[in-house]
Amino acid sequence: MVDLSPQLIQIIAAEFRDNPHPRAIFAPDDTLLICNSAYGIAYDQSPESLVGQHWQQIIDHALASPNSLVIQTPDRHHWLAQAKQRRRQQASLSYDINLTDGRWFVCQEQLLDDGHLVLTSQEITRQKQTEFKLLETMGKLEYLASRDSLTSLLNRRYFLEILSQEYERSQRDKNSLTLLALDIDHFKAVNDTYGHNGGDVVLKLFSARLLTHLRNYDTAARIGGEEFAVLLPNTTEDQGKRIAERIRMGIENIVVPGFDQDFSITTSIGGVSTQDYIGSPEQLMAEADKALYQSKGAGRNQWAWCNQPSQSMMG
Repeated sequence: MVDLSPQLIQIIAAEFRDNPHPRAIFAPDDTLLICNSAYGIAYDQSPESLVGQHWQQIIDHALASPNSLVIQTPDRHHWLAQAKQRRRQQASLSYDINLTDGRWFVCQEQLLDDGHLVLTSQEITRQKQTEFKLLETMGKLEYLASRDSLTSLLNRRYFLEILSQEYERSQRDKNSLTLLALDIDHFKAVNDTYGHNGGDVVLKLFSARLLTHLRNYDTAARIGGEEFAVLLPNTTEDQGKRIAERIRMGIENIVVPGFDQDFSITTSIGGVSTQDYIGSPEQLMAEADKALYQSKGAGRNQWAWCNQPSQSMMG
């Protein structure tokens, strides 16, 4: 028979009797002395079989069981190492656990002066569900706040934040960063001829085609009106020029349903790279805009690079 102190007997009487929440007491050597049925359900074993097991045995079994704890990490070994490191390091420790049946509990461990460890818990499923709904709503709101409502590309404000982050990263890692500024040629004529609905169609088609010519780590944004920007991390000037030409040719081949057959969309592009010794994200944007205007001034449907003549790779 286990020899329990009067203090432990009082805890058992108050906390364990038909309690629906997990309760347990561990000996100073971290073997389980006693637990209630709710603790057994949480760790997918009967209370009788759990008694005498070391804490790590219980956790190992729970991690291997499909009916016990939900561990939100791909690296379970790291999770277990952190849990072991925190074990018995302070008089009181609080943490949340998630069970495969969807319930959540906040657990409180109390380390007594004689080395016994008492675990109590309280169900917080409703609170967690409310928290997750709030986070989901906030995530959706953040997504919507970062997007252009018509094209679903990033908007100007959020793009500038990404640009600042990527610029700092490129400076720190000494990698080249390339920025493209794009403009749909003669877009006013589109609105004048086909109305704003026709203009919206062109903006959507342009955006969709633009994305098909980018890599999954590139960033595209609608800066305003018919103006767009593309951020190309880890991209040299030569690589950026090839991407600019690929985009130009792809846009040139867009067919707009309901428009005249001889109607075509083209784009002018201005490019700049941090290889050109750009001193700030703001200067990067300014130089890309200068190159864009140079491209438009030279006849449109081509790209120009910072401090270089406008051109298309076709000639």
